Amino acid sequence: MYYAEVEADAEYATITFNEGRFEPRVVGRRPSDFGPTLLGDVQAGRTLVVEDAATDVRLEPHERTVHQALGVSATLAYPLLKARRLVGLLVAHSGSKRTWEALERSRSETAVRLSETRLRSTLDRRPASVWVSDPNGNVELINQRWYEYSSATPDQVTTALTAEEWVHPEEASRVMAAFAQAVSNCRPFEIEQRNRAANGEWRWFLGAKSG
Repeated sequence: MYYAEVEADAEYATITFNEGRFEPRVVGRRPSDFGPTLLGDVQAGRTLVVEDAATDVRLEPHERTVHQALGVSATLAYPLLKARRLVGLLVAHSGSKRTWEALERSRSETAVRLSETRLRSTLDRRPASVWVSDPNGNVELINQRWYEYSSATPDQVTTALTAEEWVHPEEASRVMAAFAQAVSNCRPFEIEQRNRAANGEWRWFLGAKSG
């Protein structure tokens, strides 16, 4: 990443801050070397995004050669304008194409992880045991209350194993049948069942599926 101060004629730029492996190679290059179309974008105050210099239709062959010589495949440039004149550029280069797609994907994955963390935190505060399963009935998340009650470990928690190990034998087959039907029909259900506690005691629960 580097910051460049652009002269009045936009013909030359002076790098005042830089860090990274691409920026030293930029020294001596004029802004127009990267392409008049790209220069026109930043002069107009538009953020410049080049995802893949090798295929960007805005670049002429000799302009792609400049990018290739610099080892630059992707570029993000944020222009700074004063009185409608380009006076500076904050630029980030990458040697990998489609860097911004990877960045967006990373942001999306981070958002999903944060959402899952918040959901788990919310469910762990509930006094009742809560299970979350996918449309096929596969367990995706169980709150802490169930682990505390049953002393089960995450690797032991599957629908079938739970019915075998923690649901009373007199209710196990009935519970599994009701659960399978509810999953198949995408309908909620409620059923009374006895679940075994960590100390071996059987306690009555109201099992329910929503959604």
